[in-house]
Amino acid sequence: MSYIIQLNPIVFYLNIENKLKLITKKGMVTILGYLFIFIANFIFAYFIYDDPSFVKPLLHSISIVIISFIMDLVSKRKREKLNKEL
Repeated sequence: MSYIIQLNPIVFYLNIENKLKLITKKGMVTILGYLFIFIANFIFAYFIYDDPSFVKPLLHSISIVIISFIMDLVSKRKREKLNKEL
């Protein structure tokens, strides 16, 4: 019998034999990647702009995350289309 303990973004499967298997969910890893892009861009943009408010860095970070999401989506669809043709 095994018990499942779910934590975002990682799922731990704990067996009775005290074995711990670490399995990452692909979708949550992608979301964490986008979160990392957002945080890194926000920090860098905050130091680039001289304005003491958070508005410009926030808009910059959101736009970069949207651009990277669209690029990932287009490349994923292109890859799926190529795999279907083969």
